Amino acid sequence: MFRENCAVIENKRIASGHYVLRLASIRIAKVAKPGQFVQILCSSATSPLLPRPFSFLTSTNRDFSVLFHVIGKGTELLSRAQKGDMFWATGPLGNGFMADRTTSGSRHSVATKSPKTLNNKILSAEGRTRLLYGGRFAQDDVSFLLVGGGVGIPPLYHLARELVKRKIAKDNIHVFLGARDKTLLLCEKDFKMLGVKLHLATNNGSKGKRGFVTELLEEYLYRTSSDSRHSEATLRLRSGQAPSPKNLKNEILRFAQDDANLSDGVRIYTCGPTPMLKTVSTIAKKYKVSCEVSVEEPMACGFGACLGCAIKVRREDASPCKGGSVIDPRLRGDDNYRYAIACTEGPVFQVSQILWE
Repeated sequence: MFRENCAVIENKRIASGHYVLRLASIRIAKVAKPGQFVQILCSSATSPLLPRPFSFLTSTNRDFSVLFHVIGKGTELLSRAQKGDMFWATGPLGNGFMADRTTSGSRHSVATKSPKTLNNKILSAEGRTRLLYGGRFAQDDVSFLLVGGGVGIPPLYHLARELVKRKIAKDNIHVFLGARDKTLLLCEKDFKMLGVKLHLATNNGSKGKRGFVTELLEEYLYRTSSDSRHSEATLRLRSGQAPSPKNLKNEILRFAQDDANLSDGVRIYTCGPTPMLKTVSTIAKKYKVSCEVSVEEPMACGFGACLGCAIKVRREDASPCKGGSVIDPRLRGDDNYRYAIACTEGPVFQVSQILWE
């Protein structure tokens, strides 16, 4: 974490009430990761007194940018910023997306058992598993689904840039964007320039699917799930390793019910309005897909001191300590839950951690 006095390079209006502010930075920009945020002091005066938190939209070795919506005095002041103006910034703060865990090779291992006969052919346990899951252990077969709405889109664009930079196949990066109408589909052109797969939804149907972006996500997962089961049956038949039709049916049914049906091949990353996050979480659990959620909570300090961004999460154990330090009594909760500070423990959480209210 660093504190820098940053000069404005550019302040551009991209939609009604929405701006992209790019600031020169020597320290913060170099180490910013997708999903992290920065606190920007909007004025040198005492009003507004507190800095405002913004997710990184982009970061390079020399500058970073944030996208913001004008909703109060602080963001109104930022919207008037001119090239050369100076703003104090502190960051990067928080914990970002853990995409590095899914792009550095498979996190799964398969224990090889004694060979068994399958339709008069010998196939190892590893071979059966790879066949059953359609080879999803391969890094190239992992699909990254980025689901965003409103000002929750910036950290997902930052993540998409990082995935492309890491040479992840662009066809495996699917971005789902939602908005009230087409004028508020933020960063649409930027995502197109990256070459990733784009899925759009607007409430009024002015662009893309009419309805919510979460409907698009569920349609995609349902289609992917159905296709994977069908292609599995086809793969077995074409390979000459298919068992009898009765056994094949049973195996496909087991495949459909298995916890790893999609989880080995799909990762969801989402940020946006809380109702959208709740729905994405429900969908991820339904399809048993790994999902990371970046929550949007009021953050006054960014250091975990004010406790204004506390969210309810599952208690991992009954201990009053976490990470070797005693939890603030106000965050203890009960035996089933506790409160996590979004600015320090998050803002990105595993979907299984959050207890939505």
